[in-house]
Amino acid sequence: MPEIKGTILVVDDTPANLQLLESILQEKGYQVRAAISGQMALKAVRHQPPDIILLDINMPEMNGFEVCRALKADPQFFCIPVIFVSAAVDTADKLHAFEEGGVDYVTKPFQPLEVLARVETHLALARAKATLEQQNSALEQALQERTRMQDQLLEAKERAEAADRIKSAFLATMSHELRTPLNSIIGFTGLLLQELAGPLNTEQVKQLGMVRNSAQHLLSLISDVLDISKIEAGQLTVVAEPFNLSDVIRGVVQTVRPLAGKKGLKLVLEADVDPVCITGDQRRVEQVLLNLLSNAVKFTEQGTVKVRSVREGSSCLITVDDTGIGIQPDDLPALFRPFYQIDTGLSRKYEGTGLGLSICKKLVELMGGTIRVVSTPGAGSSFSFTLPVERAAA
Repeated sequence: MPEIKGTILVVDDTPANLQLLESILQEKGYQVRAAISGQMALKAVRHQPPDIILLDINMPEMNGFEVCRALKADPQFFCIPVIFVSAAVDTADKLHAFEEGGVDYVTKPFQPLEVLARVETHLALARAKATLEQQNSALEQALQERTRMQDQLLEAKERAEAADRIKSAFLATMSHELRTPLNSIIGFTGLLLQELAGPLNTEQVKQLGMVRNSAQHLLSLISDVLDISKIEAGQLTVVAEPFNLSDVIRGVVQTVRPLAGKKGLKLVLEADVDPVCITGDQRRVEQVLLNLLSNAVKFTEQGTVKVRSVREGSSCLITVDDTGIGIQPDDLPALFRPFYQIDTGLSRKYEGTGLGLSICKKLVELMGGTIRVVSTPGAGSSFSFTLPVERAAA
């Protein structure tokens, strides 16, 4: 069965014209329906809309202009292309045809090739227009769906950020409240260990030492949680005051030296001979360096831990090298994330919260510097951070 190229409604009150047009069009594979009056044409369209209409102008009772006007007034049939057919060649009639909504004009007597060319052209245009409208509709729906999803994602993001701020504020408040009783525990156990309230036996000294050490460990954990919560909540500020960086580095090294000595590690300081003075937050610089040095000692079983300090233009570079266990390449990208720990599981060898390096990174960035790490598994690690010599308060 041959493929039907389209359905054409031919409207003409002259049967000979209908037969001629029907013959021309059917030969080219079109399905043709005929109507001999304007009223019959409107009924045929309402019953089954065609793809295109060939419409005679001069018909009794209801002429072609009136038929076209009625079709264009109905949204359901507005897009059906209408080609007017008439023996009239007056320019006014042609202009009138286009004003009523016709897409083209064919004069009698018919030229088969002309009729076919005009029909094929306007069918192709109508189909292209319909396809374009469908694509535009689909695109509009896709854009609406994308906008809806973006709105949902934005709303979810805002809810998550609000929840995160509430969480950080809650942790900051709770951490502050927990530090007060812990400081009391540490203070009172210290007094007891000094035997100010009376002598202690060996077991009592041992037990009180365990209480004090546990309280100090818990206080350190709470301090880390407090710092990270304040940073995430945007409540932590750093000061900008002049201080001697060389003295700070030497002080931190001296603090960590007993820990290194207990493990038989060599702790080396390589710094500029001349004092280096910078503007920044001394307490936070001490915190960062103490954390990096403590980690170096913790993860080094033998060998050396070295601290280097050098002035580089408008910045100072502080580096902590160790000969410890090193870090696997896969772990490096996540090393500064909060709560990330390389040593995990039930058989953990090294204690820690996984907050130290994250806090270091955030503090260094708050002070206008950068931090990075280079490591070789089994050979050691090198953590370095920069600090600007001059820094405004943040």
